[in-house]
Amino acid sequence: DEARQRIADGSLGFMTLADTAEHVDAVVAWLATAPAASDVILIGIGGSALSARVFESLRPDLSASPRLRVVDTEGPLGSGTDVSAGEPGVLLVASETMMAGYWNRDDLTAASIVRDGEGTRWYVTGDLVVENGSGDLVFLGRVDNQVKLRGHRIELEAIDAVLGDVDGVDAATAVVVRPTDSDDALVALVVVTGDEDAVVDRARGELRRRLPRYAVPSEVRVVDRLPRTSSGKIDRGASAGLASA
Repeated sequence: DEARQRIADGSLGFMTLADTAEHVDAVVAWLATAPAASDVILIGIGGSALSARVFESLRPDLSASPRLRVVDTEGPLGSGTDVSAGEPGVLLVASETMMAGYWNRDDLTAASIVRDGEGTRWYVTGDLVVENGSGDLVFLGRVDNQVKLRGHRIELEAIDAVLGDVDGVDAATAVVVRPTDSDDALVALVVVTGDEDAVVDRARGELRRRLPRYAVPSEVRVVDRLPRTSSGKIDRGASAGLASA
């Protein structure tokens, strides 16, 4: 409350924020109540810093930003080739302020920092992103939720993101079902509002339109609810058990 008042009355025009991805919308909504603020420093990946005039534009000053690359997920993480706009990939960051590595953890440093052919050090964030039509990078999720199915690497959170954009889908998650008598299969579980058949048809259409064929779930199944963790997030592991039941 004190910070909000000081921003509003102009006595505090500069802030430093650090938070996790799921809280970005809440932070932006909070800041929007204090239009007198001038600048915010967002502490970014690997110690890099993004400077943005958040009330004139949410887009940072690119001259002060770190260098970014989005690469595919083939081979060791971070070693892939750059993807085209509209294709999901792993975000890499290079910055003058980037950390040298993890203290006394050479294994983590080796897994998290790679060099390109010119010797530039890149931090492998593990974040899955896609460049939209405006040139912005949209966060899809973590590579931790990546699975390999029939020789293809599939980002489950990328499927979740498509389902979340479908009108009538209140909640959704993609899971891998591993039956004992057949091959593994991708299944999308959705909680819907309105005509179930119409929502499922829209979901299937969006999945086919926006995802590679190998990443399209073989089934879109309507459920009454999805299991949640204690923090309120969808529990993918429990959802997979629900899909297998």
